[in-house]
Amino acid sequence: MERTGTDQTELDRAIIEYADIEMEVARLVDGRMNHVCATCRKPCCRADVCAQAIECWFLLQVSRHVHGQWWPKDWQSRKDPFAMTENGCLLKAGRPLICRSFVCDAYTEAYGSLWEAVFLSFVSDLLFLAGQITRSVSVESLDESKAPAYASRLRQRLAEARQQLDLAKRLLDPAETELDKHRVALKLLCLAPRCFRATMRRAILDRIGD
Repeated sequence: MERTGTDQTELDRAIIEYADIEMEVARLVDGRMNHVCATCRKPCCRADVCAQAIECWFLLQVSRHVHGQWWPKDWQSRKDPFAMTENGCLLKAGRPLICRSFVCDAYTEAYGSLWEAVFLSFVSDLLFLAGQITRSVSVESLDESKAPAYASRLRQRLAEARQQLDLAKRLLDPAETELDKHRVALKLLCLAPRCFRATMRRAILDRIGD
């Protein structure tokens, strides 16, 4: 039974906050981009990646918090990407970090405007950055025994990620001026340079032009 209110532990709060920020990312990204993965003839999603969402203790707690028991009973013997549907991945929270972090050329080609390209480049890696608690510990390496010791530090990482996401959303706000959006983009580049890898940089440069 899920604890609520004053009964929640630091770890409970970390699970809920992680789920909340991943759901926010899903709301902002999936409607724009899920069609790319759903129609891809060579999808990168595989059975072993789907299984990772179950085998990683922390991610499983996140997905159960949002979706309940979403996985099939025969998941261990499945050879297909069982989390993938005709509308894209059914998981809005609890995905393996690689699922949003990996971006192919077809994905970046579907980006819209320059500012959407900057925004999507950033949020693709947001959970990867937030989930890397220390250099050697990530949400994917946490098990039930280790997780409580890292819950407070993870919550700090998530709070930073939330602030950065709120900043990034200004790129999609039509009320923001072009100058303000340039400032936001430069700040994101300084805060999270890893988010702007070669594939993303090419997509952004293509939209800047000569």
